[in-house]
Amino acid sequence: MSRRYTAAFLLLLLGCKGAEPTGQTYQWPDQASYRLDFVSQVQRDQVPLLHYAESKTLRMMTRDGRLVVMHDSVLKSAQDSSGVRLIPYEIEDTLAHYVVLGPKGQISGIEMICDPALPVCANALPSILQLELRRAIPRLPDGDPGTGASWVDTLNWDDAAKPLGTRGLVFTTYTAGRDTTIGDVAYQVIAWRANRQSFRRTQSAQIVTDPEVVEIGVTYIDRRTGLPAFSSWAGSAVLPRDVRAAGATSSGFRGRAYLAGTPFDSLYSRNLMP
Repeated sequence: MSRRYTAAFLLLLLGCKGAEPTGQTYQWPDQASYRLDFVSQVQRDQVPLLHYAESKTLRMMTRDGRLVVMHDSVLKSAQDSSGVRLIPYEIEDTLAHYVVLGPKGQISGIEMICDPALPVCANALPSILQLELRRAIPRLPDGDPGTGASWVDTLNWDDAAKPLGTRGLVFTTYTAGRDTTIGDVAYQVIAWRANRQSFRRTQSAQIVTDPEVVEIGVTYIDRRTGLPAFSSWAGSAVLPRDVRAAGATSSGFRGRAYLAGTPFDSLYSRNLMP
């Protein structure tokens, strides 16, 4: 998810020509990999009913002049009263995507590298990758924010034409914190709050609004490389009616993304966040 930084590559990721945006920008290399860990838990009166854990790697590289992002080393498991079991892959776990990723973290132009005539490809949801990237890569402001300054970003997706797809938006508020030093490395700290709202169409063609999901997170950006090195987030979700009817009362989740080859990678190293 070896380091060669060029202005031409930045313009390539941006997908347009002209002057570069003012202020801070990410210095994207030719190759990078992010490790992602995610866990969620459903409870009944604080007693765990279901624990879900997911670990994967997002590999980013250029191919034929385009940015390619793919999942690798995917591992999913679930634990309930019957024990622990592995969860099979979804089609989204195996696909590569073309992505336009700008120097300020703009995410657009997601295109699955898959034959759309195949049913499994036609039903895959590009928004899964889109939302993963936004958690790992904050959207930078147009200027140079001082400590305490805030800015906002809206990320839209639309998978509504697919059988299990939704459309919606993530409205994220970012706040610049004070720099911190870990070891000998200085990191820019960005706190964020994301509100995700989605809509889906029922079999009767009605539009249903899903419960809002709120996430609170923080990202450390390496001052030497200009890359997001570590993100961590947590949140809660309103349970569907059928799940509440089965006796569950609450649900929460947390996750993290960290750049391979950094001290964070060595620290967490595929730990599934027990």
